[in-house]
Amino acid sequence: MPKLIQIRPEEAKDFDIVSSLIYDAFLSISEAPTEATLVKKLRQSLSYVPELCLVAIQDEEVQGHIFYTRLQAEDNPNSSKLLALAPVSVLPNQQNKGIGSALIKTSISKARELSYDAIILVGHEDYYPRFGFELLSTSQLSLPFEVPEVNAMILRLSSKGENGAKGKIIYDPCFFEN
Repeated sequence: MPKLIQIRPEEAKDFDIVSSLIYDAFLSISEAPTEATLVKKLRQSLSYVPELCLVAIQDEEVQGHIFYTRLQAEDNPNSSKLLALAPVSVLPNQQNKGIGSALIKTSISKARELSYDAIILVGHEDYYPRFGFELLSTSQLSLPFEVPEVNAMILRLSSKGENGAKGKIIYDPCFFEN
């Protein structure tokens, strides 16, 4: 029988645990220090969306984490409420057990409740479409950096997410710092 996963907003008491979790989750692809440092920096920025940055708790321990920041569209920065989903992290020994899916589904539902228009991400082309993500190239938005087309995705949360946003996406400057 699967164990119950509790999902709640991250709290300051979780930050060190989450940093370790992110590091462990990304260690195999050598982005661990970068992702963990980026999350620390973004928490200090105006783009941080604490109500959507969630932890998954199982057996009274943080097993997973999801992080969101606000984005803007260059051509009309105030017309749509856009989000960046990055990163989703699950402890390596807990992966493929539904924790990441639970975090994604819960955060999408909450983003809709908060009247966000769309979520943008760069991720695995076989994983995110199950949550409704489509190729970013089907929208009028583009990334400010190069990635394979199959990895740039959007989830439209409202009709405004479909029609209102266009142009190059503006990420928080922290994304581009070394």
